[in-house]
Amino acid sequence: MVAMKFFMKKNLDKGNALMYGVGHGGVEAILLVGLTYVNNIAIAIMINTGTIQLSMSQLEPAMQKATYQQLQPLWMSPSYVFYMAGVERVAAVILQICLSILVYKCVKTGQKKFIAGAILLHFLVDFVTVVTAGFGMPIWAVEIEVVVIVVIVAWWCVRIYAKDEM
Repeated sequence: MVAMKFFMKKNLDKGNALMYGVGHGGVEAILLVGLTYVNNIAIAIMINTGTIQLSMSQLEPAMQKATYQQLQPLWMSPSYVFYMAGVERVAAVILQICLSILVYKCVKTGQKKFIAGAILLHFLVDFVTVVTAGFGMPIWAVEIEVVVIVVIVAWWCVRIYAKDEM
C-alpha cells in the first residue's frame, strides 16, 4: 500500500497496479524457487557425475553426516514434488496480482475493506497451507487446495478489475 500510495501516485492506474502484482510475484518466484532450483540442479549434477563424493570426502565425519542428511531429500523425494514448487509459484503470482488489485482499489477509493480483504486473503492462503501441510496432507493435495482458493480470489478480483473505471 505504501508503494502504491507514495511512490506510484502519479502513475497509479489499474494497468500499473496489475503490473505491480506481476513484478512482486515474479521477483518472489525467482528468489524463492528459481534460485533454490538452480542450487538443486547444481547439486544433482554433482551427484550424477560423482563429484559430490569428492567434495564430501574433504569434510569431517560429523559434517559429512549432516550434509548427507540435508541432501537426502533430493534423491529420496518423488519427482512430482519438485513440480509442485512450480504449481505453487504460479498460484502465488496470480494471488499477488489479485492482492495488488485490491490494494490499488483501496488506494484509489479510500475504502479500507479492500486492504483488509487483501490482508485476510493472504493470511488465509498462508494459514491453510501451513495447517494442512502440518497435519500431514500430501503436497499435491495442499497445492490443489491453494489453487482452488486462488481461482476463487482471481474470479472475484477480475470482476473488480473489470468494473474499475479509474
